[in-house]
Order: sequence, then structure tokens, then C-alpha cells
Amino acid sequence: MTHVLRKITLTTVFLGFLAIFVSISASAFAATSILSEIKRRGYVACGATTQLVGFSTEDEKGEWHGFEIDFCRALAAAILNDPTKIRIRQIDTAERLSELQKKRVDVVLTRLSATMTRETHTGLTIPAITYFDGQGILIRKSLGITSIQELEGSKICVQKGTIKASNLSDYFKIRKISFEMVSFDSGEETFAAYEAGKCDAVTADMSTLYSWRVGSPHADDYTFLPDVLSKEPLGPAVLGQDEEWARIVRWVHMAMINAEELGITRNNVEVERESPNFDVRRLLGVEGNLGQYIGLDNDWAYRIIRHVGNYGEVFERNLGERSQLRIKRGQNALWFKGGLQYGIPIR
Repeated sequence: MTHVLRKITLTTVFLGFLAIFVSISASAFAATSILSEIKRRGYVACGATTQLVGFSTEDEKGEWHGFEIDFCRALAAAILNDPTKIRIRQIDTAERLSELQKKRVDVVLTRLSATMTRETHTGLTIPAITYFDGQGILIRKSLGITSIQELEGSKICVQKGTIKASNLSDYFKIRKISFEMVSFDSGEETFAAYEAGKCDAVTADMSTLYSWRVGSPHADDYTFLPDVLSKEPLGPAVLGQDEEWARIVRWVHMAMINAEELGITRNNVEVERESPNFDVRRLLGVEGNLGQYIGLDNDWAYRIIRHVGNYGEVFERNLGERSQLRIKRGQNALWFKGGLQYGIPIR
């Protein structure tokens, strides 16, 4: 009997170890599967919204442009040495998780704020904050309103089922300001309703409001209230269990920030490869073998800068003074210029 019990115990222990081994193996496979699949198929699949000027727009030729699209190109440059090897799939807010789970996209670029519940409850993770934003309110100048307190009893347009709706409710409730929330299924419907006069004001991320306003024939009639309702740290989202892929997404952003900090641009990147500065040499893959730690070639960051540019270049051509939006860097300036963008050292 003792012999039988010992045999059962050993079998149970063996099966326990086997289950752990299978679990670890499955996790390791999942962690490398996205990168392996990209290399196999030859392109990066990115999910994006459309017609958000400056961030993601599709022109009449079917070509995509914008700040978020350039991040997709940066991923393709780092992995495949070709920024054109991307596929953009148009998705809406409700599809973000399902599109990733069904492996229709590798990364979601839509306007997604990093929050605790989003990472712990939905299975998504946002490895890099590519744009620090905040929720704002757009109003007509003709109202003569200068603060949120003056919106007492007003109607405010907001997209249904989003964190923007709950932020709006919380902000007004704590300040005991009564208002009527008018909700719509999509961002486009929300702004269209505002333009049609169905609301006194409209709320969304400030960057979204900038984009909506610049595309309106009544842009000069609108202005922003100075109040900021919430912090909205925005970035690309991936499935949380794919750790290697999340690291690549994170370090692509960090490479672009470090390049700007070091003054490396598309125009001087070839010259900078001869620099004696070890930070520059490591970033550009001339010194060390850092690429191997994230499954890429050592010149992965050089490829990004050569093909797409540093963070500042991408920001300026899509969102900054050289763009339609003319958004100031503000919180998205480098840390030593009063902003929040800080490149973690690549060494």
C-alpha cells in the first residue's frame, strides 16, 4: 500500500512539474510569436482610426499619414529595415482588444489612455507613452465662456461608453455643476452633433479636439476652455502576455526620444555613426550588441532614425508648427526643456 501511495505521489509531482513546464513553454512561445510572425510575413500590422488629422488619416490614394502611422513605420524600420512594410487596419474603439486577440493586428495605435484597469482587467498593456494628453472642452467663442463653472445647465457632447464620459461626469459632480450629457456612438458623430448645434460644448482628449477643430469649416469660431479634466497618457497597445513584443514597442519609442536628446536626425544620422560619443555609438549599433536583447539587429535604432526620424521630427511634421494643427510641444517636450518625454538610456 505504501509503495502504491509513493507511486501516486511521484506521479502527481511529475504531472505538476510537467504542467509548469508546459505553461512556461507556452508563455515563451507566446512572447516571441508576434515578432516571429512579422519576420515571416514581412510586414507590421497596425490598427488605427481614420480621419483624425495629424494622427491617422487615409488619403484618396489609400495612403496613410500621421503621428501614429509614423510609429508603425518606425516598428517596420526597426524590424524589417523598410518603413513601407506596414498594413493599416481601420478599427474603432470597441474593437481594440478583439483585433489583437484575433491577431488581425500586432499593435493598436488608436487613441488609448494608459490606466490601471486597462492593464489589469482587459489584458492590454501600453508599453510606451508616446503622447501626454489631457481631456479638454471646446466651445464657441460667441458664448463668451471662460471657465467650466459657467457651463452650469449646459449640454455637452461626448462619445458614448468611453472614459471621457465618466471623466466628464466625475469632474462636474465633484464641483457640483449641473449639466446634460449628450452621448453618441463615435467620435465623428459626437463632433458632427456639436457642429449641428445639439450641444453647447464638446469634450474629448485635447489632441482629438485640435484635430476635429482644424477639419471644421467653423474652426475660427471655436476655442478651448483652460480647464483640464483628466490626465490622458496615450500610447500604442499590445496584448499583455507578449512580453518580448511589448519590449520592442517600448524601446522603439525610447530610441526615438534618445535620438532627439542626442541631436541625431534623419539628415545627420550617417555622420553621427562616426561619432566618438559612446551613447551615440550604442544607439546606432556601432558599439555593443544591444539589438540581440530584443530580438533585433544591432542597427535597429539607426534604421528608425534613417527612415522615420527622431521623436521631435515626427512630432513637428505631424502635429507641431510645421503641421496644420500647430500644437505646442508642452508636456511632450524633452525633459530638459520642461516636458515629460525622457529617454531611458540605451546601454
